Amino acid sequence: MVKDKLNAILSKLGFNRRMMVQFLVLSIGSQTIFCFQAIRSVLYDPFINTLGVNNTQFGILMSLTGLGVLFSAVLGYVQNRIDPRLLITFGLLANGICVLIISGSPSYPVLLVVFGIMGFQSMGIFWPAVMGMVRRVAADDHQGTAFGFLEMIRRATELLQNMLAVAVFTVIGATLGIKVAMVISAIMMIIMAALNFFVLPKEDHAGETSEYRNKKAISDLFLVLKMPQVWLVGVTAAGIYASFVGLQFFLPFLNSVFVLPVLAGAIFGLVNTSVTGMIASPVSGVLADNVFKSPMRYLKLLLALLAIGVFVLLVLPRDQAMLYVTIGLLICLSFLLYLGRGVYYAPIGEMKIPKEISGGAMAVAAFIGYSPMFFAYAIYGYQMDNFSPETAFNRIFMIMLGFACIGFVSSYLLNHKYGKAKVGSRIEA
Repeated sequence: MVKDKLNAILSKLGFNRRMMVQFLVLSIGSQTIFCFQAIRSVLYDPFINTLGVNNTQFGILMSLTGLGVLFSAVLGYVQNRIDPRLLITFGLLANGICVLIISGSPSYPVLLVVFGIMGFQSMGIFWPAVMGMVRRVAADDHQGTAFGFLEMIRRATELLQNMLAVAVFTVIGATLGIKVAMVISAIMMIIMAALNFFVLPKEDHAGETSEYRNKKAISDLFLVLKMPQVWLVGVTAAGIYASFVGLQFFLPFLNSVFVLPVLAGAIFGLVNTSVTGMIASPVSGVLADNVFKSPMRYLKLLLALLAIGVFVLLVLPRDQAMLYVTIGLLICLSFLLYLGRGVYYAPIGEMKIPKEISGGAMAVAAFIGYSPMFFAYAIYGYQMDNFSPETAFNRIFMIMLGFACIGFVSSYLLNHKYGKAKVGSRIEA
């Protein structure tokens, strides 16, 4: 009877038991590859001090992690040709090795090279493969739910990994504690690489010759590049992601304006990122699929609320009496951002883009959606290093507001032009 209930619940989510196990391993691995960078969300100052860089230099390093986005549209060819299980395994293993190198305190030029390699692997190869696999294992009418639960599991994984990092930092101390946390994150990546290799399903290309697959992958990629709806999905995601990058400065903002202690700041970081995301992500998928009946319509509302919230943050008084009001608003903004992140690629499924070209569609959307990695981190970091705290944070929040507005306009156009795809005909490959 318990099995029947479990099967019924999984069926409503668009899974069976085997698929759910695969989905769990995939989701945990998809966050583990980023657990090294995630340390900054709870221990920002100790993290950049251990790397030996300032805010601008760190912004440049984080921008380099988006290097793979530059190639992700072209690598859509790879996504449609190579078993994504192998791409996911390779990404985790290679990034684990890179983090081990970083833990040895290399010079800044070496950091530039290693962060660039990590970006190429994680954003150019690994992440589009993850999204393509999620797209294939979930039904068209469960895309919001699937991506929402993906983000929930990722945030739960991030919470546990960041709690471990904070514990190690507290027990061992500043620089050595961060280095030990780096090594632990590298080991976790290597373990997850093995698990993903043995648990994820192999892609079956029986009956297809290598020449046929090459030609079809190229033709599919060009087909995707000519789809304006895929580009609009990407621009909408870019508006959310560029605003999301500003979330990492919520903690420095509180530290600077309200002078929070390090431990209190770490607790806020855990709540503002991992806990908030863990709650928001599954809720987002359910709301998009079952309440709004359309991820596109849902994203339009979220971006409107995000723009309003950032504007309120800009005009809110900056004095100690407003501490808890400010914290509450920051958490609400974080909640909205994670609601958006949970489903911002779900419109690919809603528009019924065929699964055989979904790898390329996801790669092109990711190319645009994650393109702010190239400039957002560096732009935000530049404000921190070149202006007074009050001016810097005002400028950061104004930039976030601009990106939210761009995302809203794109989501409006997407919903207006393609919002009927769910009840219309399937887009042919």
